[in-house]
Amino acid sequence: DQVPAPCEPVRSMSKICSSRMTSTPTPTCARVEGLLSDTGSFNTISAPVLTFINLVCCQDDLLADLAEQGLPVELTALPFVESSFNIEAESKVGASGIWQIMPSSAKETLIVKKQIDERNNPIKATEYAAFHLKRNYRLAKGNWALAILGYNHGIGSVRNAMRKLDTDNFVTILNDYKARSFGFASKNFYPCFLAALHAYTYAEQIFPDVKTKSPLDISIAETDQATSLSEFAENALLPVDILLDLNPDMEHHETVLPAGFRLVIPKQTEHLLRSTEHLTQRWNEIQATEI
Repeated sequence: DQVPAPCEPVRSMSKICSSRMTSTPTPTCARVEGLLSDTGSFNTISAPVLTFINLVCCQDDLLADLAEQGLPVELTALPFVESSFNIEAESKVGASGIWQIMPSSAKETLIVKKQIDERNNPIKATEYAAFHLKRNYRLAKGNWALAILGYNHGIGSVRNAMRKLDTDNFVTILNDYKARSFGFASKNFYPCFLAALHAYTYAEQIFPDVKTKSPLDISIAETDQATSLSEFAENALLPVDILLDLNPDMEHHETVLPAGFRLVIPKQTEHLLRSTEHLTQRWNEIQATEI
C-alpha cells in the first residue's frame, strides 16, 4: 500500500482532538518531508523503538488513560522525539526518562530522590506528561501544535509569543517569533513530532521487516505500607530482578518503597500478591486477638 503524505496523520489527529486544529500548512509539511527523507536515522532506531512501543507505551490501560483525560493517543509518539523511547535517557540539564522530565517540575506529582526516580517509569511519566499536555492545550487556547511546542519550549514562553504576535497560529509563530531561546530545537520540535507520528502510523509500510512483540501482560500493585523492594518481592513470590526490569524507577534490591507506591507486576502473579496480602492481614488480626 502507498504511504500517505506526511501531513495525513495530522489531519487524522485533528479530527480526533479538536475542530480548532486544521491540517498543517505547507511550510511545516516541508520540514516534515525533509525529516522523513533522512531514512537512515529512522532505520537505525526503528526496531527498538517499535518494540518498546508495543511492550510498554501502547498498553491498552495507558491509551485508555490518555483518552479518559481527553487527549489524543497520537501523543504517544512524542517520546520518540524526546528520547527515542530510551528509558535511561538523561539530558545535560537533568531531564530524565522517555518524556525527558526536569526534576524541578517532576516533584509536582512524581517521586524524585536517590533510590526512586519515577521519571524513569514509562507509565508514571506518561501520566505526568498527560497532565501537562492537557494543561498546555488549555493555555494554548485549544491549539495542539502550540501545546506540543510548549512541552519543549515551555508553555509560558509560547504564551509570550502568542501575546507578542497577537496570534495562535503555529506557522506565524514559527516564522516570525524572535527570541534567543527559540532556536533550532524548539522550532523543529513539532515538525519532528509529525515526522515521528507519520513513521509510527505507517510503520508496517515503512519498516516491513521489523518484527514487533505482543504487549506485556501487566498489572499495577500498590504497597499498603512502607517496605523494601526485596520484602515486597518475597511476599509477591517474584524474583527481585523481574520487578527491577519492570520498574526502572527503582534503583536496587533494597530500595525502600513508601506506602501507596505503585509497582508494575506480571499479571499472572496478581492473584499471588492478593493471597499473600490476605494471609498477612489475617495473621495480624490473629496476633491482635491473642494480645
